[in-house]
Amino acid sequence: MAYPRAPLRRPTDAELRPGANLARADLTGTVMPEVDLSLARLVEADLSGATLTRGYLTDAKLRRAILRRADLTKVSMSKANFVRANLTEAVLVGADMSETVLIGANLTGVDLTRADLSRANLSGANLTGADLSRAELWGANLTGANLSGATLRRTDLWGATLTGAVLARADLTEANLSGVAAERVDWYRANLTDAVVFGATGVPLEEATGPLH
Repeated sequence: MAYPRAPLRRPTDAELRPGANLARADLTGTVMPEVDLSLARLVEADLSGATLTRGYLTDAKLRRAILRRADLTKVSMSKANFVRANLTEAVLVGADMSETVLIGANLTGVDLTRADLSRANLSGANLTGADLSRAELWGANLTGANLSGATLRRTDLWGATLTGAVLARADLTEANLSGVAAERVDWYRANLTDAVVFGATGVPLEEATGPLH
């Protein structure tokens, strides 16, 4: 017999601290710039429309959390766990997301301009229509990720794994694809103008017009 899940709970200001247990917390629309929630447990929490600009989510656990249209501009969240989290249309400009785990996360329409996603695990993530212009994705795992219509202008993907990813209609103008593994990738109508593909495998070289290809 399935039991109903407990309703979301609105935490007090005193609970918003590093290492706090905020599982299934209701933080919708909360304005908390520079808040430090490092190591906090935010599993299945709802942060839709919340503002955490310049805050800290380092090593936080956000599995299946909802962050639709949240403002996470320049938030430090290195090594955070966002497995199957919903970040639809969130703003992550300049955020530090290095080594984050975003397996199966929904990142549709997010703004990741100049974000640091180096060595992040985005396998199976949905990045349809995302803006990753000038983002750092070197060494990232994008196996099976959906980047249809995404913007990756001047994005650094050096050494990234793109096996089985979908990059249909993606804009990779002047992107650095050096050393990427891109077997079985869907490149349908992708723009690779002036992309650098030195040492890459699986990239359609006839489309990339940049140096060292």
